Amino acid sequence: MECYQEAMRAIERERINVLNKIDLVQPSFEEQHQLEWGRRYQEEELLALRLEVGEVSREVEAETKQLRDREEIIRAIRDEQRQDRIKIQTLLALSQPITPDITVVFQALAPDACPPPLPPPSRGSRPLDRSSVPQNNRRAVTSNSPSRRSVAAAATAGTSAGRGRHLRELERLEGSFHETLTRDKQEREMHARVQKDNAARVMEALGRRTAEVEKRLSGATDDYLRLRHKAKEAHAVSAEGQRQCGEAREKSQAEVRSLVAAAEAEVEAIKAEGGRRLEDCTAGLREKLGEAEEALQGERSHHAAIKQRFEERVGRARDGVLATRRRHHKLVRRRAQEVVHLSDEMSALRRGVTELERRMFQAW
Repeated sequence: MECYQEAMRAIERERINVLNKIDLVQPSFEEQHQLEWGRRYQEEELLALRLEVGEVSREVEAETKQLRDREEIIRAIRDEQRQDRIKIQTLLALSQPITPDITVVFQALAPDACPPPLPPPSRGSRPLDRSSVPQNNRRAVTSNSPSRRSVAAAATAGTSAGRGRHLRELERLEGSFHETLTRDKQEREMHARVQKDNAARVMEALGRRTAEVEKRLSGATDDYLRLRHKAKEAHAVSAEGQRQCGEAREKSQAEVRSLVAAAEAEVEAIKAEGGRRLEDCTAGLREKLGEAEEALQGERSHHAAIKQRFEERVGRARDGVLATRRRHHKLVRRRAQEVVHLSDEMSALRRGVTELERRMFQAW
């Protein structure tokens, strides 16, 4: 009895030890709370980082819009500068001396080319000849028509019925041959009529085409003669005009010489004024361009710093998540190993209890 009680106490102690080991393997309440709090903290930090990224993105969009507005202003200033430069170049061009040169050129007009001729008419189908008769029919006639020798042999050797049958066969073959010849003749006549009709239509179309070409050629010749007469008249008129233009040119050159001196003085003044305005516009544009480049460089550096801080915070958050995940995997592996070890110990304990019970029964 005392042995049985001792064995029961040993079993109870082993059970308590196993439960304690299981409790040691499982994470405690504090550890679970710490893991949950770390997960929530990382989620909140990730949400804050996302909000910060959204704000930074909005700031970058606003700054980008401002830069685009500045670029539009710079583009407008450049357009204004280009217009001023065009005005200056126009004034410089107007200040050049005027040399009028009036030239009248007459060119003889060539006659209109005749339109291309019509394509050659189709010749239709070729006329039928003796070779167009189907060869199969000829072969059939040749193969089905018995030779004179076979007919004579059959006539001398056969009866009157056989001779009548051969005569009917010969008459049938002769009739089919005449029908073939008649059909061939009709086909050749029909083909000849078709060819004749085609030739008549072609000749009629060719006649109409020839008449149309002759009419167009006559009209083109009349137009050419009329234009040549007009060209001669225009040449005479142009000669008179050239003479008058020469006189007017002499007069205009005298007036131009007097105007060139005044224009040169005016152009020099305009050139000096344009150069001064161009220098003022260029200086202001350079200052604005420098300010815009400095602002753009500052915005780029600010954006780079924000991006670097964001990447650092994301890296720290990623490292924390990886560390927590590794710790969780480590606890899971440790728990699995302890469970296997405890299972082995429970099996050994059950075997020991069984052995003790067997001994107790043997002692009784």
